[in-house]
Amino acid sequence: MVPFWWTPLYDMVSFTRIPYATALAKSRRQASTLRSIAAFGLPTAVILIVLAFTLTARSGS
Repeated sequence: MVPFWWTPLYDMVSFTRIPYATALAKSRRQASTLRSIAAFGLPTAVILIVLAFTLTARSGS
């Protein structure tokens, strides 16, 4: 993974000197970020793919 951007909770707790409360808070922030990406990024990607197929189908006719 990308250690400066994303660190799993297990790694923060097991292999560093980060206090558990700090590691847990960081893990919750990371989970929130991932949920936001999934909530907005996935639908956007689907819309773009559908749009691309629609435009390709129109230009091919």
